[in-house]
Amino acid sequence: MYSFLRALVALDGGAGLTEPALGGRAVRSGPRRGRVGRARLACRGPRSVGPVGAVHVRAPVLAVRSRRGSAPRLGIIADNAGYDSADLVAQLRAAHSEGNITAGLDMKEGTIGEMAILGITESFQVKRILPVLKNFHACMSADIPIRKIERRKVVLTSGWGLMDSQAFFHQWKSSHYDVVVGVLSARSNRELRDAIRNTWLKHSLRHPALSQRVLVKFIIGARGCDVPVEDREDPYSCRLLNISNPVLNQEIEAFSLSEEGSSGLSEARVVSVSFRVLHPIVITSLGVFYDASDEGFQRNITVKLYQAEQEEALFTARFSPPSCGVQVNKLWYKPVEQFILPESFEGTVVWESQDLHGLVSGNLHRVTVHDGGGVLRVITAGEGALPHEFMEGVEGVAGGFIYTIQEGDALLRSLHSRPQRLADHIRSLHEEDALLTEESSVHGDIVFVDVVDTYRNVPAKLLNFYRWTVETTSFSLLLKTDDDCYVDLEAVFKRISQKNLDGPNVWWGNFRLNWAVDRTGKWQELEYPSPAYPAFACGSGYVISRDIVNWLASNSGRLKTYQGEDVSMGIWMAAIGPRRYQDSLWLCEKTCETGMLSSPQYSPHELTELWELKGMCGDPCQCATR
Repeated sequence: MYSFLRALVALDGGAGLTEPALGGRAVRSGPRRGRVGRARLACRGPRSVGPVGAVHVRAPVLAVRSRRGSAPRLGIIADNAGYDSADLVAQLRAAHSEGNITAGLDMKEGTIGEMAILGITESFQVKRILPVLKNFHACMSADIPIRKIERRKVVLTSGWGLMDSQAFFHQWKSSHYDVVVGVLSARSNRELRDAIRNTWLKHSLRHPALSQRVLVKFIIGARGCDVPVEDREDPYSCRLLNISNPVLNQEIEAFSLSEEGSSGLSEARVVSVSFRVLHPIVITSLGVFYDASDEGFQRNITVKLYQAEQEEALFTARFSPPSCGVQVNKLWYKPVEQFILPESFEGTVVWESQDLHGLVSGNLHRVTVHDGGGVLRVITAGEGALPHEFMEGVEGVAGGFIYTIQEGDALLRSLHSRPQRLADHIRSLHEEDALLTEESSVHGDIVFVDVVDTYRNVPAKLLNFYRWTVETTSFSLLLKTDDDCYVDLEAVFKRISQKNLDGPNVWWGNFRLNWAVDRTGKWQELEYPSPAYPAFACGSGYVISRDIVNWLASNSGRLKTYQGEDVSMGIWMAAIGPRRYQDSLWLCEKTCETGMLSSPQYSPHELTELWELKGMCGDPCQCATR
């Protein structure tokens, strides 16, 4: 709860030292340097930005207004934080005299800092700060000791809720940055964000040549998925697994064709339908519709069941006049070898006539689907599912299959416990919101975008961040990376200078070419029809110029999103044809190469170790080989 005990002093403009100004609630750091004191927070004063009724663990912005006689006040703040006030004030005077009017005292690090980078974006009059300090105990019922030995400082920054910052930043633009870095991060990845803050981000903020040239922001969805992971169709989306009243301990016919739906022979000789299994099932038989005008079975038809993206059929049943199987209702069935089809299995049933005439079939709107209470879902082309490349024919149903539901007892237990699981999940979401609000208040480096934070929504997160960047920031280039990535910003800037990559229409990265489209699993693509993607850059890091960011931001409401942000970028960029600069030092896999610009898939501990090696040897990969 003491994370707000950090002090920050900023300049609002003008020559010479000025008088402090405060927005929101005030924090006093305590007595003079070297003594044990008590910090008191005042409840009165201007209202801070943030959700009504919230207790901000972070204090508001302490800025400096143009007025004479503020040096003593700055000295008191620096002294109380345990620093040499005379030296800091002298450095600040020197920075102002050199024309850097946005310099200020960073009381977290005890140095002169750039206020825009540190998140200072507003200020209010603070002459009333001293009279209200003594009201803290009455407001918060807490005294906070400050000791020199802990070198505890006080940071005064403005706080906001998860989405309040969006409206605020529309009113403010920072000084110009050469590079804005957007780090895609999941809501739960606090440890990875902290690892970055303590490694390459911390280094960039302290680096004399980088601190004023780069702005780093974590991109996080403002809302978590309100469906527990156990109750989703898959872990990558927020779609509810809508199973209710499952049909247990009996065989289920997947499809039936009503009298109205029956249309006799069609012209189609090949018909197929795709489906997804939402709870384990076993298929026992494959079947075909029969023609009521025929006496007996007079056809030659092959039925095959494929697993998605597999060219070899799992099951095959052949129907002919001498071998037509068993008639059940309006279908002829043949048994097949029984396998358990697991949850998330995706398959396609294909009916093919070996005769000159077509099949008895119906489109999906004229066929009744028996989903067993929600364990089976038909996937239609209208929903985005595309026929696999090796298949032919038209979408429809020319028969069916019989299946049984497996693990019925476990399914009933899961359904029974769902209400409590949902209540626990909603409570954890509220706790997560509070932790993220506190994290944002403490660090000031998060952009909350108006998106439900799931893997499938990562492309939408990126588009929202592009729009935020264009609307709030002056910059030349944008670097996108992920929160599990090592990034060497010094090497990035050197490369930009060496290769003159700071011009327009630039896309700089390590590009995958002719990458095959997946139809199943985490990278399942249901929207892009081609078998291979256009060129796209690996997600560990790539750089695009401002004009490209502007185009993406202005079209963000119209651009279609695909299964991943990297392939989505490739498809979007194919429309405008930027100049691609190939660079293999943006690594696509977790490995260590001398001179690498980025490398992905690290744990927080591994990121910290890698950065320590860089500090010891200059290049972590060379250090590792010694």
